[in-house]
Amino acid sequence: MEHAGSWQNIKWAYLTHTQADIELQSKGVWLFEKPQTATTEKDVNDGSRLQLHPGCPIVISSDFEDRSEPYLEYNDNALTTYTHLPSWTNDSRSIENFAGIVPDFQSDVPLAEYQTIEALGSYVWRHDRDLLPCSAPDCKKMLSDMTVSTIICLGCGPKSIIRFCSVNCHLASLSKHVAECWDPRLLINKLIDENTAPPRFSHLAPSLRDRYGYRTYQNYRQRVAAQYAGGRYSMFNPATEEATILVWDRKFTKSHHHELPFDGYATEMESRIERCLNIALFDHTNTAVLEHLYRLLQLCLHVKGAWKPALAVVLSRQFALEFSYDANTSLRVRANEPFCECEWEGGAVQLHESMCSSRYRGHGEVFQGQRCVRDVVGMLENKHWILRAWRRQHRTEHAWNRRAMGIGFPGVTVEEGWMPKLGKGWVGFNGEDDDVAS
Repeated sequence: MEHAGSWQNIKWAYLTHTQADIELQSKGVWLFEKPQTATTEKDVNDGSRLQLHPGCPIVISSDFEDRSEPYLEYNDNALTTYTHLPSWTNDSRSIENFAGIVPDFQSDVPLAEYQTIEALGSYVWRHDRDLLPCSAPDCKKMLSDMTVSTIICLGCGPKSIIRFCSVNCHLASLSKHVAECWDPRLLINKLIDENTAPPRFSHLAPSLRDRYGYRTYQNYRQRVAAQYAGGRYSMFNPATEEATILVWDRKFTKSHHHELPFDGYATEMESRIERCLNIALFDHTNTAVLEHLYRLLQLCLHVKGAWKPALAVVLSRQFALEFSYDANTSLRVRANEPFCECEWEGGAVQLHESMCSSRYRGHGEVFQGQRCVRDVVGMLENKHWILRAWRRQHRTEHAWNRRAMGIGFPGVTVEEGWMPKLGKGWVGFNGEDDDVAS
């Protein structure tokens, strides 16, 4: 039986009636006879299958020769499967291990699906049966998707061969993986049994991707860091690459936004950083949002008492390498102007002298026809589902697929049941192209 890992990790296998069975049994592997499968070109209905093919849990009808890959759909003429309970239903091991220790002991419909495909000569890759190696250099661990600590690459998706045993292994692989991430050649080249995917995969959204294909190592590093840092920006030590996550100081009470309590103000500012960072990672050409993100990070470091000339150099260099953005092109950055709430609100907060408010009201062209940075950010989130999916600090919606649909975004018309095209790394070999960066 073909297997992604070594025999030491196999819990069960089909009998091959060769010397291999003896070795597997000596290692405590449970062996079962592979179910018989019958094929016919006759139209076999549910009532006649047992009479026509007694003892066969699977009957395949219709012609299958035109397809290079197995395709299962019960209402399709290309392939129809009929099943009854397998012969080992009353096996004591089935009863004792019904919780999933032995993958074959599950409901008869998915069981029929993968057994049909294997009977046709193709191997079915299963999340609860197969193992993949950790993709980090020099790590030899074999990983199961059913282990909670197993990490997938959100760029490649769960249908790829990329797995990591820990965050450290993932981060240690960035310089190598940046060149291969999203490569379709990394897909698992087998039909994958969807029924065995762990539930936690449904809580994961595809990685943000630059819509123009821009990607540098530093840009990729920031994407992955934001994934683990809850959408926050990270500063990296140029010598050691050690990351420092910029978290807003909740003791900072100086706010021009009087509608929010000071703890709410910190939450609001962290949300702005996340939303602007998402857009910067999605569109590195949006200078209005990049300037505002830089100013927000500058303020974050100022209120923590950490802003120094040397740190300014590091932040400017990171922006140049991550987004191809020169912070010194900003007049406000060069002049070291104090941060003002009007930079986000566009002069909507009537708490300053008229000169301050008017200073930020004349930026219509800079802000892409919108009144202020806030409106630019809202417009882009309403337009691009991936930005909504990655707005994890949303006040009311905590599920990425609901945010992607537009739930919780007043400017989006919600289409019930709509889902974006996630790409083959997320849906398998017969999936459509993705629209993550469209």
